[in-house]
Amino acid sequence: MGRKNAMMLYVDNLPDTGVVLFSEDDPEAYPVLEEMREAGECRFLAPIRAELRARPVRDMIEVKGVVETTIGLDCRRCLAEYALPAQREFTLYYVSDLPEIETDGSEEGTELTAEELGLMTYEGDRIDLSEAVSEQMVMAIPGWPLCADECKGLCAHCGADLNVAACGCEDKPLDDRFAVLKKLKLPK
Repeated sequence: MGRKNAMMLYVDNLPDTGVVLFSEDDPEAYPVLEEMREAGECRFLAPIRAELRARPVRDMIEVKGVVETTIGLDCRRCLAEYALPAQREFTLYYVSDLPEIETDGSEEGTELTAEELGLMTYEGDRIDLSEAVSEQMVMAIPGWPLCADECKGLCAHCGADLNVAACGCEDKPLDDRFAVLKKLKLPK
């Protein structure tokens, strides 16, 4: 027996005042997030919580929301594991058909896609907002995770964590093959 999707918005029954949808799910409920976890890109230390408010605006459905969780990451400089509270607020607009765009005839052949207009499209009488929740959570995950902006990383010579203490290695270049070029003087 399948679980009812709390992030399913039924457009035909949407009152003018709008509706609020709540969800708290494990990351396994979102295939993209589960793939990221299985690939070792991140760990989810808390459920994915979402609160969305949907209302009709002209011929569109406006969805404002916030998604949040705690993500476990590995620092790119020092390799330490750390927890990142992740929260993302967003507003999306859904349309069933693209709006007609009036042109003055000077730009024949130009057709804008829904994405170029910043719109999401849907078919039928419902919108599955779980995809939007998943996308927003992916955008909340940093591409270059750092435990702190001032993280010193690891020593290139001995591998010691420089955030803990200085290792005593000399601060010398890793490769001296090009050091002779410093003394090279070219004629003008």
